[in-house]
Amino acid sequence: MPFTSTDVTISYLQNSFGSVLGGSTNQNNLSWSVFQSNPGYPAITDTMVASAISDLQAINFSGARDNYLKVIAFPRYSGWDWFDDTGWNKVLNNIGKITRVAHQGDLKGISFDPEEYGVPMWSWGGSRSDFRLADLPEYVNRTWTETPAKV
Repeated sequence: MPFTSTDVTISYLQNSFGSVLGGSTNQNNLSWSVFQSNPGYPAITDTMVASAISDLQAINFSGARDNYLKVIAFPRYSGWDWFDDTGWNKVLNNIGKITRVAHQGDLKGISFDPEEYGVPMWSWGGSRSDFRLADLPEYVNRTWTETPAKV
């Protein structure tokens, strides 16, 4: 069977076509905002996802059977802090809202993009000195062994 699907990203401000589908990496793109644990970055709310749900419900995906809502693992402002329980709670809220969009928007589920775009999230060490969790302030006095145990 051929792969006939698409990944959809959503924003909470309408684009020039009057839709919240699509977007870029700016802060209005909810697909890129799920992992924003920074206190200055807003949590995703029901109001932010309402238009996306109605837009998705109105689409006839006639040529694409299995459509997914894209979620990008991108902490934007700094490396990911696996030990920040407050940040995790915010991310869990965001994942819940995005999951509701996928479900109510009649999508198959979530397409997860784990690529590290500009900041480390999974990389503990390695050849790039500017791209290691171990070198971030959040990980001073932490070890590699502690990190996967926390996760």
